Amino acid sequence: MGDRGQIKLVGTDGLDGGDIYLYTHWGASGMEYDLAIALDRGRGRWNDPCYLNRIIFSEMIQKEVLEETGYGICTQPHGDVWRMIEVNHEKQTVTISVKQYDDNYIAYQWLTEEYTYETFIGEYA
Repeated sequence: MGDRGQIKLVGTDGLDGGDIYLYTHWGASGMEYDLAIALDRGRGRWNDPCYLNRIIFSEMIQKEVLEETGYGICTQPHGDVWRMIEVNHEKQTVTISVKQYDDNYIAYQWLTEEYTYETFIGEYA
């Protein structure tokens, strides 16, 4: 089944749109930690989305950089993720959204929490 999730990098081109989605097939449960470590390591690039995006993706794939599967870079949400983390470079915020299911495993809502970069690092690193 997998442990599917994405990190959405909002407005990465500085204009309307331009969102990028970093996909993990097996690592959704650890995305908060990976992102917190990347944001902490990339503090000097918080105002430079291109570099910070690369730091975030590098943290995600560092142990499997040469593998053919497991991670991807998309321009839209993947259909079967249960965890979505949004990084908003302009606001310097992180929003975690987790899909909630009923007893029949039917998705019925997303629960969300928003953090500043600093608060997120303090909570998850």
